Amino acid sequence: MRRISILLFLLFFLPISGSGQTIAGSVPTTDWVFGRTFALNSKEVVKGRVKSITEREYRAKEKFGEIVKDSKANDWTPTFYYDLKGKIKECKIVFDKRIKSSKWINEEWVQNEYFTSIFQTYLFSYNNSGILTEINEYYEDDNKLRYRTKFKHDLKGNPIEKNVYHSTGDLESKYGFKYDENNNLISVIHYNKYKNIEDVTYFTYNDKNLRITSKRYNADEKCFSSYIYTYNEKKQISKRVSPPSQYDPYELEKYTYDLNGNIITEIFFLEPFFFNREDVVNEEDIVNEVDSEEIYYDANGEVINHEDYRLNNFLKPELFFSSKDEFKYVYDSYGNWISRTSITNDKPEKIIERKIEYYK
Repeated sequence: MRRISILLFLLFFLPISGSGQTIAGSVPTTDWVFGRTFALNSKEVVKGRVKSITEREYRAKEKFGEIVKDSKANDWTPTFYYDLKGKIKECKIVFDKRIKSSKWINEEWVQNEYFTSIFQTYLFSYNNSGILTEINEYYEDDNKLRYRTKFKHDLKGNPIEKNVYHSTGDLESKYGFKYDENNNLISVIHYNKYKNIEDVTYFTYNDKNLRITSKRYNADEKCFSSYIYTYNEKKQISKRVSPPSQYDPYELEKYTYDLNGNIITEIFFLEPFFFNREDVVNEEDIVNEVDSEEIYYDANGEVINHEDYRLNNFLKPELFFSSKDEFKYVYDSYGNWISRTSITNDKPEKIIERKIEYYK
């Protein structure tokens, strides 16, 4: 059975205490602790004291002039369980597995097909200060340990080490984290199972503790990923630049926000891989692809429209791709959405249903 990482799900369901429960967020240390980078606007706040959330995704179709559920869009269903403080304590994923069998019956070759459920479970442990210290991953009905992830923290509660082990106790991977005197993450070292360095990432900050650069190097100390950040007066990222390298072309992303801090426009510029860089005066002049996105929200802060336009030349724009996504929600009495219907280019795409259980 393939391994679906809990890290993907935690992108949407990582809890942080607050007026509601923030079930995702861009936290400088958290993105590296859990092994991936959050999107700039990946945050969602649920209202009330949530006990569990189960999410099911279906394909959508139009029937008698209405959008209805069709078949399931995937073969797994996750449920997340939280404690009274809003921290995730367990994640259980149920897979619908199709089983095929063939055998001779009365001198005939008979083929059968049936479905069964396979479970994948993650258990989360915290210390007395409420800091995550361990994640145990179990597979299928035998409930055998598959992976164990252990965290070490400094006196400020920052993770300084992350170790992933197989059920045998052998190391799978390791991360080391370092911080400056202002508690900013300044480096991440990634080791393989042989404790050899795979890659290292360095971060720098300005006098306002805003991250302004990140550079990632491979084991040969060659930089293969680099970003430069610019901020607006509200300390929101307004521009992110990826300088050209032997691995990647020049990239530029620009962002604008509404009064609630939501991203409302994203513009992505990409240069061609081949040109005479000696003739370049302005990087944006050599861009040959522009991707512009406009995002609209409802009163609850949920995205209701997402429009994407792509041009194939910055100097002489010519539209060659456009897409429009529309989202419709049904909310419960707490103001949390329990159904979201997505429509792409006026065609029904998906229906996601949530079952949210609350503490009394």
